[in-house]
Amino acid sequence: MAVNMEVDQMPPTEQPAPTPAAEVPEPEIKDKPDESKQTEEEKKVENNNDSAALPKPVVENESKEEPMEVQIEKMEIKTDENEVKIEPEIPIDKRSDNWLPAKRSDLSPFRGLILLFGGGDGEIRDELMVYSTENGNWFKPSCSGDIPPGVAAHGMIADGTRILIHGGMLEFGKMSNDLYELQASKWEWKKLEQKGLKSGMVPCPRMCHSFTNLGSSGTVVLFGGVANKSDSPERIFRPDYYNDVYYLALKGGTGIYNWSKPECTGTAPCPRESHTSVVYKPEGRAQMVIVYGGKDERRRLGDIFSLDTGTNSWTELKPLGVPPLNRSLHSAVMISETKMVVLGGLVQRSEKFDQLMDNHCPTGKQIWHADDSVRILDLAADEWLDKGLQGDQQDKLSFGRYGLQAALVGSQIYIFAGKKNYKECVNDLVFLETKTPIRPVNLRLMKGMETEIHVAWSSIKTAEKYLVQCSPVEPKKAERKAENSEAKLDKEDKESKTADKDKKDEEAEKKQEGEKVPSDKIQWHDVQILKHTGVGPTVSCEIQYYYQEASEGETLSEDEKAFLDAEKKWKKTKLTPGVTYRVRVCAINSCGRSQFSEYGSYKTSTPGFPGAPWNIKVSKTDLGASLAWQPPANADVIEYSVYLSVKKEYTTGQSGGPSTGKSNFTRVYIGHDAACIVSHALLSQAATSTSDSNKAAVIFRIAAKNKKGYGPATQVRWIQDAKIKRPAGGAKNSDAKKAK
Repeated sequence: MAVNMEVDQMPPTEQPAPTPAAEVPEPEIKDKPDESKQTEEEKKVENNNDSAALPKPVVENESKEEPMEVQIEKMEIKTDENEVKIEPEIPIDKRSDNWLPAKRSDLSPFRGLILLFGGGDGEIRDELMVYSTENGNWFKPSCSGDIPPGVAAHGMIADGTRILIHGGMLEFGKMSNDLYELQASKWEWKKLEQKGLKSGMVPCPRMCHSFTNLGSSGTVVLFGGVANKSDSPERIFRPDYYNDVYYLALKGGTGIYNWSKPECTGTAPCPRESHTSVVYKPEGRAQMVIVYGGKDERRRLGDIFSLDTGTNSWTELKPLGVPPLNRSLHSAVMISETKMVVLGGLVQRSEKFDQLMDNHCPTGKQIWHADDSVRILDLAADEWLDKGLQGDQQDKLSFGRYGLQAALVGSQIYIFAGKKNYKECVNDLVFLETKTPIRPVNLRLMKGMETEIHVAWSSIKTAEKYLVQCSPVEPKKAERKAENSEAKLDKEDKESKTADKDKKDEEAEKKQEGEKVPSDKIQWHDVQILKHTGVGPTVSCEIQYYYQEASEGETLSEDEKAFLDAEKKWKKTKLTPGVTYRVRVCAINSCGRSQFSEYGSYKTSTPGFPGAPWNIKVSKTDLGASLAWQPPANADVIEYSVYLSVKKEYTTGQSGGPSTGKSNFTRVYIGHDAACIVSHALLSQAATSTSDSNKAAVIFRIAAKNKKGYGPATQVRWIQDAKIKRPAGGAKNSDAKKAK
């Protein structure tokens, strides 16, 4: 990936130097000659210098199955865009730096970290800063070993838990070609020995080059950059641009790294610096290094080249669509296997300017300005897309910036530092969402009361909001004979038939509760939109009412009125005791809405009957599955019943719920204790479900009983890591706690 720092934006009074300055830095330059005695060529070259020093991010994407606790304060910059600004306290001054997220491997404890080293604004730094994307905190690790000197515009890549930095600018006019390794597992630096397979194959000192890790091939590709060819480098910067290619073989444990210089064929890019490079792997071909933009000695560039690392051949790409303006000091990341995103950069103010400077503007600051665009290149289709990350509209940064650095962590592009204009450097940290959130899972009942249902689900890190919906289940009334008139029934017959009717209605309701009606066949009503706080592994919602469109001519009380849509009349409907409600939830961010979760059916308690048990916990023990729960509030519970969804061939007649096609519910525990153990023998009979995840799940239902009878049951899904094994001696003989 490219390391962005140019040599053309700062006038002589603002050349880079190793000492800090005031608000507008004006570094000291050793032995600075009298300007009146300098040659015109020297003046022109000095006017072509810049101290914006930015290193480079690299990241390996790896998503977590379980969202971790996130304590990041997020603030929307623009309502119609998908950029979110993170504003934790950052213990560093304004700067333009090299930074990278640590590569995520299964064995590495550094997942979600962003590493920042070097760079600076007016002063080149030698500190290592680390940012955690999980909790939003910066910290400065205590490092040991061969700590590198302060450097800017260097190359930086991650390879497992080790980080390599190469080259860069040590001080004004002085470049480096040193190679350092940081072992992030113990924060230890080491200066590495470099060798070439042939003489002269070690890259010369340079800065603003790209340093790109190919990943699985164990090779880093170095391309381009700029060096200082002045005889007086401490006073004058005379740029010497490169378009050479070097391969660095990553060999762990030896401390020696070998360089090779391939003989490349094809149409090579012109010498340049401050470009970007990413890795693209076409189907059936070797990895490609995609080089985009940058600047040469005369102008900024907008061309694109691919280097086939299998054949060492260059090809110029000419994508379809409307290309971005020529630029340098931009950033680029791959957000998928085929799509490259280009962010910001320094672009021309007008199409009539295509030179770095002219006689009317020797510094170029009236010709060039910071860009705020976000463009996507589809490398597979070879086309610049006219769409943005979140739909048809192209995205924009909150403000134009150049010298920024970016990297993909999960589905988010983190953007750090850069310059807003000629003099103002920033150190804010923002991110762009690239995908809609994943589907919420593990929706469950926490507590059920007469007019409230409390539900919870697993938190999703990339969500900004959640939409909760519900739908009441209307029980099917049992058919009755219309010819019998209730007016002619005597009191005894009426009571008998009423009791029979209630029993049939209850059976019909239970049957309907068990039937899994397709979600798109249900009329859903909005409950509320919850803001994602990022605190804790779960999100909960207390459902007391929902909104539905009022009937034409219906008169609503003040409590029932809801002003959701000026064009429609909405009714705020409270939950009713003894009614089953289907509940579902989806996650929302600036890229759109996720799929809705699998819905759950939860019943409010009937007055006088106990509510549903809540806060159910299931864990694995040597004896089987251990279940524990909290009793319903304000209920004198006599006993609890636990039911297990089993395959039909294991049904024993103790049905605790309706048939669900391939399974029935069988009671596996009855007792006063709010806990039980279900034996391995019983678990071997379970009918597993995979409707809400890719893993199999065992389904339990738990209900409480008081003097009036049983209340509604709580259903819980126990996710399985592996398929349940049936015991060798048969499944029916070894209950850890038999049902009574």
